[in-house]
Amino acid sequence: MEIGTWEVTSELNEIYQQARDLGLEPNIAELDAYGFTVIENALSDEVTDQLAEAVLRVAEKRTGTKPDTTTGETHQGLQLQMGLLFKTASSRRF
Repeated sequence: MEIGTWEVTSELNEIYQQARDLGLEPNIAELDAYGFTVIENALSDEVTDQLAEAVLRVAEKRTGTKPDTTTGETHQGLQLQMGLLFKTASSRRF
């Protein structure tokens, strides 16, 4: 499929071409159809580990218990923790 150079979508044309060049077209389709997508290997293992630790710190601060990611014993009566990623990113401590 050719990507048009429509005047009314001039900014979108370039963004979509970049997504195509990166092989992300299936992710765009998933996002549109399901409301989410998974981009494999988008972050390095180091960044992923740092982010996970930061999210766990925020969860512990909110609940008083650090989530046990090995056994899941701390997840009894699971409490949904909304906005952890946003809270973590705004703290800039990871």
